Amino acid sequence: MVCPIHASLCHVATGFLKSRSRQPEKKQVGIRDGYCRPTESRTMHAEGEPTDPESLAVPVVTRAATQSSPATRIVGFDVARSLAIFGMAVIHFNLVMTDGGSSWLQWMADRAAGRPAAVFMILAGIGIAIRSRRAAEQGAVAIHRARRVLIRRGMFFLLCGFVFLTVWPGDILRVYGVSFLIAAPLLLLPSRPLLILAASIIAVFVGMVFLLDFSAGWDFKTLHYAGLWTAQGATRNLLFNGFRAVFPWTALLLMGMCLGRIDWSSQAVRRTTILCGLMVTTIAEVISRPLVAMAISAGNPSADAVAVFGTDSLPAMPLFLLSAGGLACAVIACSVGCAEARPRGLIIRSLAATGQTAFTWYIAHVVVGVGGLYAIGFVQRHTSLLALATATGAFALAMFSSHVYRRRFRYGPLEWVLRRVAG
Repeated sequence: MVCPIHASLCHVATGFLKSRSRQPEKKQVGIRDGYCRPTESRTMHAEGEPTDPESLAVPVVTRAATQSSPATRIVGFDVARSLAIFGMAVIHFNLVMTDGGSSWLQWMADRAAGRPAAVFMILAGIGIAIRSRRAAEQGAVAIHRARRVLIRRGMFFLLCGFVFLTVWPGDILRVYGVSFLIAAPLLLLPSRPLLILAASIIAVFVGMVFLLDFSAGWDFKTLHYAGLWTAQGATRNLLFNGFRAVFPWTALLLMGMCLGRIDWSSQAVRRTTILCGLMVTTIAEVISRPLVAMAISAGNPSADAVAVFGTDSLPAMPLFLLSAGGLACAVIACSVGCAEARPRGLIIRSLAATGQTAFTWYIAHVVVGVGGLYAIGFVQRHTSLLALATATGAFALAMFSSHVYRRRFRYGPLEWVLRRVAG
């Protein structure tokens, strides 16, 4: 609370007492233009943690917080982000360490492909929504500033993505970047139009799959993309048929922007999110098999039937997006709940520290992790169990180092660069 410097001591004390008497109110502020302001924050946060909505952590702002304290971060979002890093490590280590056998662990790793990326995209949308809500409460100037930061970060991620693409074809940073640029003018758009826009992006992608050649440039046996560094190939890979492309993955970010407007401090809201997410995932997986069988029985090649009605991430057709998006919502809600239940637990704090440096670990798990496996020749001759153990050990090391690192530094190395360059 800010008081005039020249005010008398009595006036200051009176104002302070009035402010304190107003703070415990827990009324619902209301919903306006798709924004839901939570009634109170029960989320714990570690001391000295920064508030970085998009890439480090996602702060939540309540009525009381806007009056007396800076934004409080929802540590559970950091936990979910760290779990996504672990999922990526398992999938990518399994990809390079095994020869694609038929074990149940191999099947699970194949089924998990694309799911961690969905968690990242939805969390990015949640962060954008919360940042825009904070800006909306501060006025037009703050909204304009938030848009500028989002645009700068979008350009930064786009550039970093093209650099990262030279060593890793499954880059998602470029999609992050373009999605941020798309989201910048949509910060105040209500939730219903956002969902309509997300559905439209998915519909456009489905139309592109049927009208264009999705396999253009691809050798799916070697995962080599011909002509990637030509203007046509780079554009096609980014927008349409890359491992992760703007169409349709931006739809998940827009979905996250809608989810960022709910009250994540409410246990009932989290429970509903978990149940709905798991239900959507189950329905998508259950109806996929008969649809594939029907398409094959109608004379379509099995590969085409699986591509259209399956739940694999390439191409990311509607049933995959429903399955991955629903699972991501459940994981995020569970992470928030666990972080609230044990906010001071060592595991939660270590997971949160890893999530707060997720940008650094996303790059490191490929450059150091996968690159290290290739350097020592630890590739394509091992079991999925060993790949899982290796990824788990690497992630445990990442958790430990993140926990120690965050005791001394506010930001991860690449997170610091992001803030210095893009704000």
